[in-house]
Amino acid sequence: MKNLVWALALFGLMFAAGMGAGAGSDVRQSILEMRYAQMECRANFMYASMDSAEEAGEDLSEDRANMEAVMTQLRAYVDSGDSSGYNHYMAQTQSAFSVAVRNIQGARNGALNAADSCGEGAGVQGSQGAGQGPANQSGGCQTRAQVRDQLRARHDAANSEYVACKHAAVRGRVQAEVSEVETWASNGMRTAENMRARNHSVAGLTEIIGEMEGEAEALGEAADSESDPDALLQLRNEHWGKIFYLWAQFQKERINLLLDRFAEKTDGYETEVAEIRAMLGAAASVGDDEVYTAEEAKESKELISQAMEAFSALVDGARGEE
Repeated sequence: MKNLVWALALFGLMFAAGMGAGAGSDVRQSILEMRYAQMECRANFMYASMDSAEEAGEDLSEDRANMEAVMTQLRAYVDSGDSSGYNHYMAQTQSAFSVAVRNIQGARNGALNAADSCGEGAGVQGSQGAGQGPANQSGGCQTRAQVRDQLRARHDAANSEYVACKHAAVRGRVQAEVSEVETWASNGMRTAENMRARNHSVAGLTEIIGEMEGEAEALGEAADSESDPDALLQLRNEHWGKIFYLWAQFQKERINLLLDRFAEKTDGYETEVAEIRAMLGAAASVGDDEVYTAEEAKESKELISQAMEAFSALVDGARGEE
């Protein structure tokens, strides 16, 4: 067996702070705050829609209580910095929102249907007993057209506030995520410099980091210029898809450099090294393009973790044979 001591010392670079280490806790907390802000914008829009339906005579107090409960729980996850808990609870949150949307629409339809019966047995007091439409300010009942116009006007006003609120929240989230990418790039460059000091050729690493910094810059420019929150979210997803892809390329290049050095200093591990390289290759080529979806990014990350675990086991095995 060749001398393994130097190669094992370099193995520490595999777990050094790099792009995979993520951003600092302050940046992660900022992102979580902005994610909650998006949900809060949506919740406020739903509350306004409930107010509108209730003014037309419908009762949505139970739906409001459910919405307030899930938002309180989300806020608790944010306050404790629990991203994992927040993510897992989102399914329940989305379910509560879906139920509320359905019931709000049902309430709107109920108000319109009640207006159709305006004048059928209705008195002039505007009480909303059986057979009477929603009351108007003069004490009579309103026609379907009047109720529809009121509901539409209230919806448009609430929606305008929602769009402005959502844009501010999405913009804040994207700006926090740009900081996260910049932290990744900084950590990645530090890792590259450490490897350069140990005579690794890191041109490939620095090129990938440069591409990632370019994605972060473009994302920041989009946050400053795009006024449509949905369009900004789409741009955000596209840039993050490319960032996820670049992260996989960085890890593949970095670990392959360490495998090169390991192979130089050892004998008899060709098969194991080839298997690890294959895992890295698979991680860096998930999907059919250079933009990873969230699921593709998850698959890539799992493959890279498997490769790192296999490399760790390989080094431990080589140590045992010294």
